[in-house]
Amino acid sequence: MADSVSKNKLSEEKIRELAEIAFPEREVSSIEELTAGLCNALYVVTMTDGFKTVLKVSSPGMVGKTSNEQWLIESETAAMRLVAEHVPSVPAPKVLFYDDSMTRCSGKYFFMEYMDGELMMPLRRTLTKERARAL
Repeated sequence: MADSVSKNKLSEEKIRELAEIAFPEREVSSIEELTAGLCNALYVVTMTDGFKTVLKVSSPGMVGKTSNEQWLIESETAAMRLVAEHVPSVPAPKVLFYDDSMTRCSGKYFFMEYMDGELMMPLRRTLTKERARAL
């Protein structure tokens, strides 16, 4: 699902600005939009030193959101931090920077560790129900 009313798409200039705030010692080399997400905008941000991170941005307010999406960013970052702290053997990206002030961007956003792999959403369609549940 490439486009959605709830996706808060950012300009390249805005993404670079947010990356500079989160990683002042690094410089952005490239930005790639990930289109598989349903609710929030996602971008892979690669730095000139090869470091990669993923930027996730929520929509402003309740635009296009269902009630369960209202606290999605907060819930997701909390879950990621809990996994990192209590079950470090589970491969999950770490939250690197989080800003819920909505002063620099019209939505809440965070940068997370980039991990190589396949996105679950497109992969799920190719799996049996039993295998999808097991994952």
